[in-house]
Amino acid sequence: MAAPRGPVLNDEQFRRLATYGAEEHVELGQDLYVPGDESYDCFLLLTAAVDIVRDATAVEPARLIYRGGPGDFLGELNLLTGQHVYLTARVVTAGAVVRVGATALRRALAEQDDIGDLLLTAFQERRDVFRTMAGSALVVVGRRDGASALHLRTYAAQLLLPHSWHDPDSPPGARRWPRPG
Repeated sequence: MAAPRGPVLNDEQFRRLATYGAEEHVELGQDLYVPGDESYDCFLLLTAAVDIVRDATAVEPARLIYRGGPGDFLGELNLLTGQHVYLTARVVTAGAVVRVGATALRRALAEQDDIGDLLLTAFQERRDVFRTMAGSALVVVGRRDGASALHLRTYAAQLLLPHSWHDPDSPPGARRWPRPG
C-alpha cells in the first residue's frame, strides 16, 4: 500500500511553480532518480504517473512507497538538504512533467511564500512517511564495538536515513553477510 498523498498544490500554485522549470516528456519505465544519485530535481506531474519505490535487496522484495499522478509533485527534504537519494522514482504512465532544478526550487520557495510553506510541510511529512515505509533501505552489518559499523550507523541516524543494523553473528546479520566456507 502506498503512502497517502499529503499536502497538495492547488491549480494556481501548480501553474506558478511550473514557471520555475522546464516541461519534458518521460517514457514508461524511465527512472527519474535512483538510489545513490547525489541529487535530483523536483518534478511536477502534468500527465505522467510515477511510482516511488524502495528497490529490492538481497532479502526483501521491492516495495511501493508512493504513487504520484497528474497534479502531484515529487520530492522530499533531500531536495533541500543535498542528501543522497535512497529511493527510485520510476515512470509508470508516460506523459509530461515539469522538471524544477534545485536552484530554481530554492528561488521559488523564497519568492512564493504560500508554495514554500506548503512544499516544506509536504517534504517533512513525506520524509517521515518514506522513512517508515522504506524500511531498511540501508542495512549496516558490523560488530557493535566496531569503529566502521558505529561510524556508518551514526552517519545514517544523523541524516535520518531509513536503515537497520545487524551484528554479523546474529541470524539476520548472517543472512545479509554470508561468510565463505
